[in-house]
Amino acid sequence: MCGIAGWSGGALGDEAVLDRMVSTLRHRGPDGKALWTSGPAALGMQRLSIVDLKTGDQPYVAGEVHCVFNGEIYNFHALRQELEAQGHRFAGRSDGEVIPHLYLEDPKGFVSRLEGMFAFALWDARSGELVLGRDRFGIKPLHYAVLPTGLLFGSEISALLAHPELPPGEGEVDEEALGHWLSLRYVPDPYTLWKGIRTLAPGTVLTYRPGGEVRLREYARPALRARAEAPSPEALREAFLQAVERHLMGDVEVGVFLSGGVDSTALLGAMRQLRSGPIHSFSVGFPGHPGDDERAQAARSAARAGTVHHAVEMTEEEFFASLPEAIAHFGQPFADPSALPLMKLAREAGRSVKVVLSGEGADELFGGYQG
Repeated sequence: MCGIAGWSGGALGDEAVLDRMVSTLRHRGPDGKALWTSGPAALGMQRLSIVDLKTGDQPYVAGEVHCVFNGEIYNFHALRQELEAQGHRFAGRSDGEVIPHLYLEDPKGFVSRLEGMFAFALWDARSGELVLGRDRFGIKPLHYAVLPTGLLFGSEISALLAHPELPPGEGEVDEEALGHWLSLRYVPDPYTLWKGIRTLAPGTVLTYRPGGEVRLREYARPALRARAEAPSPEALREAFLQAVERHLMGDVEVGVFLSGGVDSTALLGAMRQLRSGPIHSFSVGFPGHPGDDERAQAARSAARAGTVHHAVEMTEEEFFASLPEAIAHFGQPFADPSALPLMKLAREAGRSVKVVLSGEGADELFGGYQG
């Protein structure tokens, strides 16, 4: 993952202020930093190099359009071929570089053509507009705040709080968001617990125009059907393999978080079918809590697939000691305790690979838990 931050508004600061915002996101992308300012616009990012390791630096530029981006665009090869046929020329091989070029061709419909997980900020110097976009399911985060002098944005709330006009500790609690958190144990989009800071909703594009006008446009929404025919096992297997293969598109090694359950084991099976080389798998367990410790199941799945397996454990002391760091990254309370061992597991995985696949959300998709 990468991290992006910046603003539109001539009085919001200089490169030093942008550097302060972007530096809060270094844990999201330690491989490089980009700071770009021009007139009223500022775009910055911390990069985790996954695709186009040598020539994929940001911001991406197409004419007078500049763009910073976090995520992956899985259909970028097809989009790039189409754009090149229309006369566009690219500086590198990065997937995100298609975004500003596609915007030049279709400013209203370009986001709906992107397949992947993404959050981006795009500055159009011709119109003076800042455009923010987020993927259909909100996999990649993006927050913003509208101020009298302009608009701030960032991958994490910490980047916004690093701006001098949003100093830490002086924000007011959004009471409506607090009510949602007490009911749901998380804060749903577009709210945050910080009054004045919002989350860009999934499948939404925000356009900030000169003079302070903000426009939100929903470009995608999951289709809900009263009844749907179940796909055949063969069709489901093929779709699953295609999805996993797309997630393996980077120029770096990809591992897998492995619990030994249905979802992560299915991911591992697909990876093994698609890749013949070494696969790193990672699991976490809890000493003294055998009912919650999945290391034995994960080890069996890893042995069957022949992975390079890594198992770590988290003690109760580590669990509670990691709370402040986790809350700092979320920027607000988050009542899912699995985030804490997941953070430790990600740190362990980062010693061996840059990307991991996980089964987040698959339990609901494939029938949920027993009980």
